[in-house]
Amino acid sequence: MTYSNIEFIFKDIDELITPVGVFTITNKKVRIPFSVVKNTYDVPYEVQQMDSTKKGVIHTDTNYIIVLTVKELIVGEDYSIQFSRGEWKLCHSDEHTICFYTVLEDWLVGIGAYDPNDYRKYDQSWAYSKKMGFIERGFVKEPPMYDESQFDGYTVIPKDDYSGFEFKLHDNRIDAVSFEVCWIKKEEHEESIYVDALGLWLC
Repeated sequence: MTYSNIEFIFKDIDELITPVGVFTITNKKVRIPFSVVKNTYDVPYEVQQMDSTKKGVIHTDTNYIIVLTVKELIVGEDYSIQFSRGEWKLCHSDEHTICFYTVLEDWLVGIGAYDPNDYRKYDQSWAYSKKMGFIERGFVKEPPMYDESQFDGYTVIPKDDYSGFEFKLHDNRIDAVSFEVCWIKKEEHEESIYVDALGLWLC
């Protein structure tokens, strides 16, 4: 996606403030400026009753995409996007995408990412696992290091505590690196309903 013709909600900021913490991007030393647009997948989440009839809808105005133009990045350098607080858990994953969430003071905060090299990582993991005999034992394991010469654009890796992602730019053939973020207050529905809504919006 190109962002040149999209209206920015925030532009060239170094933190995105929520009611319970902040999102930042760093190169391990200093903060990197980024911009924020409305998430293109901004739809109400329908809450279903046991008989599949509609019970209500969940929606939030704070469903965003963090946009980092490649001119702000250096090819091959390691970067990190993270949230400042919370115990983070897996929210949802799909083809090329994964997202995580935390709950703080009745607020659910989530972050998601798209990895354009997901298939290439899997192919390398499969080849490594076959060579090491892991396939015959029933599992696939990532290699100690990926062959990044086979990657295009950028790659993302979840942080160890799931509070964000490590990422790296591999070339300048894309306009921007982006991450979906969202926060919503838990009100009349149980927590799992809001987690499902985050999964819909962020993956």
